[in-house]
Order: sequence, then C-alpha cells, then structure tokens
Amino acid sequence: MDLSTTFEDFASTVTTDKRSQALDAGNIKLTYRTLMEKAEAREKERIKDEQRKQKKVEDAFRRMLKPHGADWTQETKWESVRGQFERESAFNAVPIEADRVRIFSELVSQLEEACLHSSSSAFKKSKKTKKHSRRSRSRSDSESGGDTSRRRESRKRSRSASPDSKSQDKKRNYRRRSGSRSASDDSDRDSRSKKKRSRSRSTTRDQDDKNKKHKKKSKKSKKSSKQQSPVDDRKRKGKEKDKV
Repeated sequence: MDLSTTFEDFASTVTTDKRSQALDAGNIKLTYRTLMEKAEAREKERIKDEQRKQKKVEDAFRRMLKPHGADWTQETKWESVRGQFERESAFNAVPIEADRVRIFSELVSQLEEACLHSSSSAFKKSKKTKKHSRRSRSRSDSESGGDTSRRRESRKRSRSASPDSKSQDKKRNYRRRSGSRSASDDSDRDSRSKKKRSRSRSTTRDQDDKNKKHKKKSKKSKKSSKQQSPVDDRKRKGKEKDKV
C-alpha cells in the first residue's frame, strides 16, 4: 500500500477476503487511516534520504568546479567550460543537465560576491590604516609640540619664579625681622609696664606711710593741746584779775 491507494480500492480489496467478513465499515476505515499514516512517514523518510544524497552529489560537483572559477564571471557560460569536466565522476554523478547549469550559475554568483566583499573589506582596511596612521602622526606631532610647549612653559615659569622667589624670600625675612622686633617691643613694653606697676605700688606704700605718720602727729598734737588747756585757762583768769 502506498500514498496513491484510495479508500475505495482498499475497502474492495479487504471485503473480497474471507478473513475480513467480520469487520464493519468503521474498522476498515480506521485500518486504512493507520496504513496511510505509515505510508506517509515512509515517503517523508525516503524524500529526506534522497535530499541528503542529492546534496552530497551537488557538493562534490561544486568542489570540482570551484578551483577553476577564479576567472569566471556572470558572462561565462556553462557550455564554454563543460568539456573540462565531462570525464569527472562528480560530473557524471549529476545526471540532470539543468541541475549542472543551476550549480554552475550559483557558484559563479557566490565567487563574485566573495570577491566584491573581499575588495570592499580590503578598501575599508586600507582606509582604516590610513586614518590610523594619520591619527598616530597627528598624535605624535601634537605630543612633540606639547612637549616643546611644556618645556617652554617650564622655562618661563622657572625664569618668572626666580624673581618671585627672591621677592618671597625678602618678604619672609622682613616678616621674621618684623616679628622679632614686635616680640622685642612687646617684651620692652611688658618690662616697662612692670616697672611702672612696681613704682606705683612703692609710691602708694610711701603715701600710706606718710598718711599714717601724719595721723599719728595729729593725734599727739590733739593730746598735747588737751593737756595744756587748763593751764592756759588759769593764766587767762589770772590776767583778768590783774586787770581788774
């Protein structure tokens, strides 16, 4: 049974057999479907095997043509190069002439595309190398120019820094001298203030001593005046009597 067998042919064949008298129409139809599925699977597997074999044959034919395709273009015809391969086994393995022409034209187009791609990639690489060389040159020139400019700037800085450093040293020395002077002035001021304080303290002490002495003298004078007062009264009274 194959895929070309119809259900009617299958049913008529089955019903003519005495062993299938007990089968009804449903069982016959189910059996037909099962057998058809198996036939389809076998056919698919057969097609795959044929495709694999055909691919191997075409690959061998393509490998036979490829070494000679360096000079071929789209204008090259199969009839002009066919005689070079008639004695080859790969040529005879492809029995159909249309398949030979198809493989030849596909190979020519592939070779041309590869050639164009390689030339474009080589052109791009050459551009990249040129750009890279230009960039490297510009970088080297810029670096050299930068080095020279840096050297010039460093020289200028060193030259300009020399008077600046001298002025800074003078300022530092002046600050140090002024600081030492201010410190000496502060110490002189402190000593003067201390002397003034000691003098003021001594004067206050002397004044206090004078005041104390004065107080003592005043007290003594008062006492003496008190003691002399009765004698003076008596003298006065005596004088008054004499006058009378």
